[in-house]
Amino acid sequence: RGVALVSRPGTYEMSMPDDDQHALRIQRVRNSDIGQLVVTASNQFGSDLCTLQLAMAVPPKFESIMEDVDVHVGETSRLAVVVEGKPDPDILWFKVLYSTQTFHLTSALST
Repeated sequence: RGVALVSRPGTYEMSMPDDDQHALRIQRVRNSDIGQLVVTASNQFGSDLCTLQLAMAVPPKFESIMEDVDVHVGETSRLAVVVEGKPDPDILWFKVLYSTQTFHLTSALST
């Protein structure tokens, strides 16, 4: 079944603020808190349980990097990357609109 969590200020705080809504507040989540949590309720007539998964949020990270691709006009090109993160990150592709050409500007000042 697991280890029963007990209310400890600063770590686990259990409350029932209103409307029979029971709450567990986990402060300063640690790696050891990650995993499946089970909530049970019981009385003289029976019991019920509810489970949830507490997962660590992880910022997006590219697991593979795109390489430059040369294509001919009219060809089909496939570009792919592998991205990890929790929750799953939204992926947006952009076309850069500025030119990569460089210009050298000179100015003639008359004095």
